[in-house]
Amino acid sequence: MQRLAKRLQDVQAQHKAAVAEAQRTCPHTSVLEAQSKNGILFYWPPLRVCQACGFTEEGFHFRVLTTTALEVSRDQAVEIGRRAVWAP
Repeated sequence: MQRLAKRLQDVQAQHKAAVAEAQRTCPHTSVLEAQSKNGILFYWPPLRVCQACGFTEEGFHFRVLTTTALEVSRDQAVEIGRRAVWAP
C-alpha cells in the first residue's frame, strides 16, 4: 500500500510540473473574463482565465492575461479553467 501511495504522489508531482510548464509556455491567446461580483457578505474581484492552459489571474491589474478577453460568468470561467488543467 505504501508503494501505491508513493506512486500516486510521484504522478501528482509530475502532473503539477507538466501543468506549470504548459502554463509558462502558453501564449494565452484565448482569454475569458468574469467581472467583479458583489454580494451581501462577499466581494469577488475580476477573474481572467486562459482557455488553453487554465492559468488564472484575479484582481484589477492583470500581469499575464493581458489580451482582449471574452466576458463570461464567474462560474463559467472557473469551470473552464478547472477543465483545462485537469483534462487528460
